[in-house]
Order: sequence, then C-alpha cells, then structure tokens
Amino acid sequence: MNNSEQKKTIFYLSVLTVISSLAVVILHCNGVFWHKPTGDVWTTACLIESIFYFAVPVFFMISGCTLIDYGKRYSTAQFFRKRAKRTLLPFLVWSGIAAVFMWTQAPQENWSVGYVVAGILNHRFMDIYWFFLPLFAIYLSMPVLTDIQHKVRSFTYMAGFGLVTICTFGFLRACGVPDIPYSLAAPVCGGFLVYPLLGYVLHHHELTRSVRWLLYAAGIGATAAHFGVTYTYTPEGGDIFGLFSDYLHISTVMQACAVFVFVKYNAQFLNRQEKIRQAILYIQPAALGIYLSHQYIIYLMNEIGVNEGSLLYRTAGAVSIYLILAVVIRQLQRVRWLRVLFP
Repeated sequence: MNNSEQKKTIFYLSVLTVISSLAVVILHCNGVFWHKPTGDVWTTACLIESIFYFAVPVFFMISGCTLIDYGKRYSTAQFFRKRAKRTLLPFLVWSGIAAVFMWTQAPQENWSVGYVVAGILNHRFMDIYWFFLPLFAIYLSMPVLTDIQHKVRSFTYMAGFGLVTICTFGFLRACGVPDIPYSLAAPVCGGFLVYPLLGYVLHHHELTRSVRWLLYAAGIGATAAHFGVTYTYTPEGGDIFGLFSDYLHISTVMQACAVFVFVKYNAQFLNRQEKIRQAILYIQPAALGIYLSHQYIIYLMNEIGVNEGSLLYRTAGAVSIYLILAVVIRQLQRVRWLRVLFP
C-alpha cells in the first residue's frame, strides 16, 4: 500500500469513528424509544433506532482494522499497556464517577466495596458501559489473531463460519424456526469477535462493484425490516418486539457491513473537502471521550425538562450535544492530567 492509499485508508476509518460515535449519541438521545410512545413519536423513534443501530458493531470492526496487526509494530506487553491506558483506566475512572453519581441518587443502598466492584463489572451504575466488557474480550483475543498467518483467508473462513452458526442460526431461532442446533456455534469467533474479523477482512479485501451493491441492498433491507417489524409487532403498552434488537443477529451484521463498506469506498469525496476533512480529523480523537461522558448531558437535559419526545431534540439536539462535547473534550485533552478521563 503506497502512502496516498494509506492516508485514504486512515481517513475512512476516522470517518467511520466519527459517524459511529455520533450514532451512539443519537441513539441515546432517542431513549424515548424504550418508553414505547404512541403516534408520530413512536414512528420516528423506531426509525432512528433502526437507522443508527450499526454504531457499536462498527466500533468493533474498526478495532479489528487497527489492532489485529499490532504484532508488526510492538510487543504483546506493549499492546496491553496501551490498551489499559487507552480504555481500561478510563472505564474504571468513569465507572467510579458513575458510582458516585448513583450514590447521590440512592444513598440508602448498601454501598459496600463488593457492591461497588460488582456494579462496575456489571455496568450497573452506567448501563451504556456494557460496551467495554466485550471490547476487553476482543483485546484479550488479539495476541492469538495477530500471530495467524494468511490472515485474510483465515479470518474470512472464521467470520463466515460465525455468520452462519452464530448470527444466522441465532436469528432463525429468534424467529421460532425449530431444530436449529446450538452446538454448531463457532467457538473460534464466539461473541462479538465476528465484528473485528469482518472489519479486518473488509479493510484488506477489495470488493467488486456488484458485491458492494449487493451488500448495500442487504443493509438497506435489514434496516427496513428492523423498522417495519419493530414498529408493527410491538404491542401498545407491552415490551419492545426485539427480533432485530440483537447485535449478533445477521440483520445487524449486514447493516454494519454495509455502512463500513460504503464509507470505505466513498470517504474520498469527504477527503477532498478540506474543511470537512479537517473537522473529521479534529473530532475523531474525542470519540471515546464523547462515549464516556455524553450520557451525563442527556441526564441534564432530562432534569431541566427537555421534551425527550421532541424530534428536534432527538436529531439536531443530539448533533449539537455531540459537537459541543467534541470541542470541549479536545480542549480538555490539552491538559495532561485530564487525559485519563478523555484519552
């Protein structure tokens, strides 16, 4: 890969990081979805939830692109030190902040050391931090993945195996199809590992135009089905019909892969727009800090009485929260001792 291709590749991953972190904020500002509103609010809530559901899977795919080949750059000990500084320490610090915040809300609880430790490990104090546990599991798998020879070929097989036995079979079982075996589930790419494997393969493998369009069609179809089925089959006053609300179902994988590939092959347009390019490169280092901190801004919005059903709040409001946090965090990152909060 020559220098210009490498720069383009790095830029498209930055675009994906910005899009995915923005999608997370939009999803969480759309929390009214889980309250099962009625009328137009339910329609728009379902639409937002369906369109932006790719956010976390794409984050995992980016990790596969950037980290699986760490062995070419530094040792495994260095890899774990970097990951601990970049993600583990901020997770622990922000989980501690969340614990203090929750204690102020419920001081009568039995706040023993064991309760706090269990609360952090089970993201009891800030439920959106569930993301970090599967991320750490992915990191712990990297030393094995980095030593595999013929990675694209091996990972294509592993990801394909996982797509069939975990994602497709799991979706079929959720649909009520009988006699779909559990025991065939691929142990070599269990859990969320299928996403970094797919990210690595799609990052390093060039797809033909026809394959790309088939993938886009599958992603659009999965998004439309997510919206249509959730909207139609969620009973009024009942639980969300969650057939498509599973990150390991094939529908979510198709949507995430479609977004990933679309950005990979079209980010060069943004790269040629100097102001947009500079904005993306400015925001991208703040993405993890935004993820860690944005829920507190949403809590504040609720406390001051913002109408959580407002479409303006759930769209333009979410984008405004994201951009304001990006600017604030980039400034705070200049203070060395604050980098543990905003790595």
